[in-house]
Formats: sequence, C-alpha cells, structure tokens
Amino acid sequence: MKTANHTPGPWEAHENGHIYAEERASAVARIFENSYHRDGEAQANARLIAAAPDMLTALEAMIAHRERDYLYCAIEPYAACVAAIHNAKGTK
Repeated sequence: MKTANHTPGPWEAHENGHIYAEERASAVARIFENSYHRDGEAQANARLIAAAPDMLTALEAMIAHRERDYLYCAIEPYAACVAAIHNAKGTK
C-alpha cells in the first residue's frame, strides 16, 4: 500500500478548532466540540494534533541518532518510537 506524504508542519491549533499548516490557507483538520467533550478537551485535542508533525520529526531524529551513533536505548522505548513512526506514516 502506497502512502501519501502528510502536509508539512509546523501546524498551529486555533481556538475555533481548526488546525492550519504554516504554508496552507485552508485547515488541515478540524476538531468539533460536542457534548461528549469536557471543558477544554476539544482545544487540547487540537493542540495535540497540531504537534504531530513536530513529534514525528523528533522521533525520526532520535531513531536516526541512535542508529547512527549506536547509542544505548532500551528496546521497549525504541520499539515504541519505531511503531509510532510507522503508525504516523501508515507503514508497517
């Protein structure tokens, strides 16, 4: 399965629930607030989604640094980082 590249970051969450990429005029995503959300939960979800490109970049840099310099990293956190990258990119 071929995956598409995500919209490049940085992304920014706005109070209206829209998440914008720096280079885009239209929203990348939108969080809808409804009766199931607790106070501030929708905005917190928007901030988490907006941070996704930065978190992916950080994970990729950490994995590359570990593999390049053979740094010790316990297998469980390393595997979790690799799995998170695969989930974000839609690869397995």
